[in-house]
Amino acid sequence: MHPAAGFDLLTNRRQQEIDQLTGALNSGRTAAAHFIADYGDFLVQARPGDVEVLEGERAYQRMQHFHPTKSMWGMFPPDPQPARDPEESTDTEILKRGVDARYLIVEAQVKAPRMREYFDYIRRYGGQVRAVPVVPLKMIIIDGEAAVVGIDPDPEAWCVSADRPEDRRETE
Repeated sequence: MHPAAGFDLLTNRRQQEIDQLTGALNSGRTAAAHFIADYGDFLVQARPGDVEVLEGERAYQRMQHFHPTKSMWGMFPPDPQPARDPEESTDTEILKRGVDARYLIVEAQVKAPRMREYFDYIRRYGGQVRAVPVVPLKMIIIDGEAAVVGIDPDPEAWCVSADRPEDRRETE
């Protein structure tokens, strides 16, 4: 085979890989845009059936039913640094199961004491951490189907679970 033909085949194969990755990226951007639009609609007017507002123990119990199997995105606001060891994190079970876990954190927290240890722990299990200038609230996106948003600084006080009724699954 002539070297030019071999390089042409290799180039075509690489271009196909790039096209597939570009398609996946565009799909992710589209999904994020839809989520942001839906969240904006929620802020303006809540639609019954799409949003549950849970209080106290009910909020905690609902969170126990979320068991991501594919992916989880977490966004954490600038709050106190972790007071416990990373191994005691509530995300440990998810990370150990190999769920694709990605976290956004405010840049100001990157240099906070013990945060580097926490980031290293997340990365050890394949999780990803990205620093961003501002994150306004805590949000967890589960398997691309449901989002949980805290609406009170006290993590055990209030949360909103936004998902579509047709996506809900019974859990045991």
